[in-house]
Amino acid sequence: MGYFVSIESRELNQKIANSQLVPFKTSGHGPFWEERHKFNRLLRQFVG
Repeated sequence: MGYFVSIESRELNQKIANSQLVPFKTSGHGPFWEERHKFNRLLRQFVG
């Protein structure tokens, strides 16, 4: 199974300082729910 990263996602990643574009390979429209442990860990790292 592959994953898709939109052009908009790439543009936002370039414009937000210190951001990282991280694919969620097993999620659909709700990575915050479907992969909540990974999402929360990455969010905590980002907002510090």
